Amino acid sequence: AWEAMGAAIDPMLPHFPVPVNSQFVFDSCTHEHDIRAAIGQAGARDSQSVRVALGFIRNMLSLSVQPEAQELLQATINDFDFFRSMSGRRSVEQIAECGLNTSAVQAVIASMPLSIPAASIPE
Repeated sequence: AWEAMGAAIDPMLPHFPVPVNSQFVFDSCTHEHDIRAAIGQAGARDSQSVRVALGFIRNMLSLSVQPEAQELLQATINDFDFFRSMSGRRSVEQIAECGLNTSAVQAVIASMPLSIPAASIPE
């Protein structure tokens, strides 16, 4: 189905507005790392797609009126951990381990179509 639709969608991609185009990268990068975790092939943690996904997250946080979002913008943790934590791919325990305020992450994620998993997700 993707291959069939790809030919129709590919020519449209350059015309998608910001931040929709970055959201596509965020989504695909999230799933890339889901697959990498599932097959035990970690890598590409400093890729261009991770940087674009981070830009999308930081932009969304900067536009938010939630005080927790502004707090998270000040975080000084590893970019990949920030990306995975803010994409619903880290448990509360994993979020705390990497140094983010778990309450702030929970508050921000509650306003998104994401959730924090109950159990830790393999890296």
